[in-house]
Amino acid sequence: MRYLIYNDLYYLLCNKKKWIMLIFFLPVISILINLNLNASDLEIVMISMGSNLSFLSYDSYNIIAIIMYFFNIFCFLYLIIEVYIKDIANNLENIFLRLKCTRYIFRKSLFFIVMMSLIKVVQYIIIILLFLISKNQVPHIFKLLISDISYILLIQYLFLLLYLIYLLFKKNTAMLVITSMMMLIIIPKNIWNSYNYLSFIIMGTVFINNIIYFLFSKYIKSLMENI
Repeated sequence: MRYLIYNDLYYLLCNKKKWIMLIFFLPVISILINLNLNASDLEIVMISMGSNLSFLSYDSYNIIAIIMYFFNIFCFLYLIIEVYIKDIANNLENIFLRLKCTRYIFRKSLFFIVMMSLIKVVQYIIIILLFLISKNQVPHIFKLLISDISYILLIQYLFLLLYLIYLLFKKNTAMLVITSMMMLIIIPKNIWNSYNYLSFIIMGTVFINNIIYFLFSKYIKSLMENI
């Protein structure tokens, strides 16, 4: 357990620190650009983070919101693929000498969920500090934070499932591109409103994790061969 945690933590902080810093830094730039908008603090945060694309008009702020939405999505998708696939590519056989597949998936998922949630929490703490410094007030963004974490985790595990299926089909790129595009088109872009469906999002994430566990336990040799 400790080996997995230290290994993943070291990998993220040392090999992916530029991506993590970008996750923290870019929202600050976006907030500073939108800080003087004639809108509530919550609306400014949602525009700056791309958390609600449904209420926007076609102007420069709309462009910023769209960029930030896809920036957040793609950054976190990149992190989950990197964290999981590095084990398959490098030392998964050695890990399974010490751990059962069930324990590996459970511990890996638990650590990853905690780590990604912490990254999001730090991201929002920075936003709160920015509002405190610039406006001397704290935006009410706890609900948005919970929505953002649950939404991002669902997208991450859904894409990881698609990527594992892509490996099982011997890297059929066309299938991965088509299914990924369909996923991005079908999934609602309103992170703010996803709070109303929080229980369904959590159940969906757990269900997808069970499918990922099944693929790891039944087809691990095929995954390692096709990585």
